[in-house]
Amino acid sequence: MSQSNPFQPPDPGQNPYGAPNANLTPPPAPSGAVNLYVVSPVKCGLLTVATFGLFLVYWMYQQWATLKAHRRLDVWPVPRALFAIFFYHQLVNEVEKVASDNRSKLDWNGLALATGIVITLLVARFSDRLMPDPGASLVVFASVIFLAMLHAQFQRGINVACLDPEASANSRFTPLNLFGFAVGGLLWLLVMIGLIMPEEPEAGLMEEEVGAVVVPVNPLGIHG
Repeated sequence: MSQSNPFQPPDPGQNPYGAPNANLTPPPAPSGAVNLYVVSPVKCGLLTVATFGLFLVYWMYQQWATLKAHRRLDVWPVPRALFAIFFYHQLVNEVEKVASDNRSKLDWNGLALATGIVITLLVARFSDRLMPDPGASLVVFASVIFLAMLHAQFQRGINVACLDPEASANSRFTPLNLFGFAVGGLLWLLVMIGLIMPEEPEAGLMEEEVGAVVVPVNPLGIHG
């Protein structure tokens, strides 16, 4: 068994009285780290508009389901998807934790995005109580488009946190996405038809109008 020679002269390039060298270089960022649902922001926005916002239920479920699987969170993804309005700010915290763990520089204002999404959802939900149609319907349409824009920005931050800013893992449209476009297009068509077609008068109002009309049975006074 070989032993070091205590009388061996020190290395000329090393200071025998200096502190030992330490590697202060941080370890490289993990390769392909994914802790959230990654999707193209454009794809996210288009599916949100096409499905009249229904895609966001699936989107929220995927975010929490992925977090639960990768980070072992004690959460129920389904209730958080159905009652998403209560969990956007907590999702921002999780995104920032993922970015920190992946050593990804996250340049966004997640709290402002979450607040804007919550306010928009509330406005769309209570628009029919704030104003009559067609104003309320126009507010809902504008809210869907605004939600698509906000979620596209939100998703862009998620992709950066997951080290996939281009969303290369989920940027193409799948057959299921195309089916969603078809169903959403039919839904938009039905809504537009409902807005364009005039409302039928109520039955009671029609009876009053008919009763007020005097129908001349024998206008010429001819008797047989």
